[in-house]
Amino acid sequence: MLITERRTGDEVVLLLSGCLMEDDRYRPGTLTDLVDRLTAAGSTRIALDLANLLQVDALGLGEIAAAFRRAREQGARLWLRRPSARIGRLLSVTRLSSVIAVATEDGEGLLSAAGRT
Repeated sequence: MLITERRTGDEVVLLLSGCLMEDDRYRPGTLTDLVDRLTAAGSTRIALDLANLLQVDALGLGEIAAAFRRAREQGARLWLRRPSARIGRLLSVTRLSSVIAVATEDGEGLLSAAGRT
């Protein structure tokens, strides 16, 4: 998986590309470590853009949940953007979308959990 960081104003967007899965190309904790680094540098608004995320498994969903928890512990807001229909269903089935806000388009159209992030 590749994570690309982009800043827009006071917001940091992390573009996730490829597969967020347990395999030899992804080290668990990478996403959480990145959120720690961003919050330590003063970032308080972090979006995970999932538009180019092809696959996610239980480890990947756990990483997203851990990143959300870590951001919240540090006083930052983290939400998800543009998940594919398939990943959106996974977020719904696992009930992550009831905890983490999900936006359909670049921060617009929050679908769920808007007041909880």
